Amino acid sequence: MCNWEEIKNEYILLADDTNKLKNEFKLLDKNYSLTADDIDENWNKLTNNEKQIKRLYWSKMEKKTENYNNGEFEYEESVIDLYESIISCFNKLHSNNVESIHSVRLKAHLCVLQKNINRYKDPRKIDNFNYEQLKSVIYDCLNSNLEKYFIEDINILYLENKLEIVHRIINTENL
Repeated sequence: MCNWEEIKNEYILLADDTNKLKNEFKLLDKNYSLTADDIDENWNKLTNNEKQIKRLYWSKMEKKTENYNNGEFEYEESVIDLYESIISCFNKLHSNNVESIHSVRLKAHLCVLQKNINRYKDPRKIDNFNYEQLKSVIYDCLNSNLEKYFIEDINILYLENKLEIVHRIINTENL
């Protein structure tokens, strides 16, 4: 999954001396190091997997309400889907072991996004999906010589789709 120190070491090893990548990683490291967690201590003690299981359980309970049929929980559902696509990409990136700066940048951005999603029990408190930055990394991956790898092996287009859905809902609902 997300091992920040491992990603950090890979990033340093594969990044060239351009200030753009160094500055990008400094910002990612700063965002990853944020400690603004939910006030619910029980939530903070759960593992990432346990938090996702809770989100899935709450989603199941929400489906039994009338508000669910009115589309009231569309945002929460989209966060669950985005999270699952992040985990899927992590697993595929980890199992394929393709060393490239594009893979490492993608891992780093996914790791920060995963941590942001897991910070809060209520997904509506998530204040940053790093939409523009992650979108830029996805485009860089698709415009690299590893385009086929990212599309077929990593399923990056699915990730992009789930990110777009969350972004659209946020803009529509003005969360």
